Amino acid sequence: MKLNLIQIKEGRTILFVPNFKEYEVKGSYVPSKAKVFYNPKMEFCRDIGVLFLREFSKITNQDIIICDPLAGVGSRGIRYANEVKGIKKSIVNDINKNAIPIIIQNIKINNLEDIVEVECKDANLLLIEYAKKESRFNFIDID
Repeated sequence: MKLNLIQIKEGRTILFVPNFKEYEVKGSYVPSKAKVFYNPKMEFCRDIGVLFLREFSKITNQDIIICDPLAGVGSRGIRYANEVKGIKKSIVNDINKNAIPIIIQNIKINNLEDIVEVECKDANLLLIEYAKKESRFNFIDID
């Protein structure tokens, strides 16, 4: 499925997101109509998440493994990997197969192929798979 995307910048991160003009219907909230989820109104919340993880990284002084299990276009997991020092790995997951090519495109444009891994699973199954003590996440962002 070919989606009409636009390029935006959030923080220091470039993202391709759905062009909401295609989905505008009077009286409806456009992000809920798009084929792949992205909520521009949550940018400030994502900014706060970046700030939190920067401080967490400084305080713990350890490699951080994060998970964005309901990723949509991958804005949270990709921003964390791009904007926070100390992120060892970011698992970005969405059950929507239409989201995966966009997530991959967003990873590539930010040169994060070595840090960000993509999954296409039910979020519950993903979290169960990583629940083993040696592979647990330090931070899970459920939006």
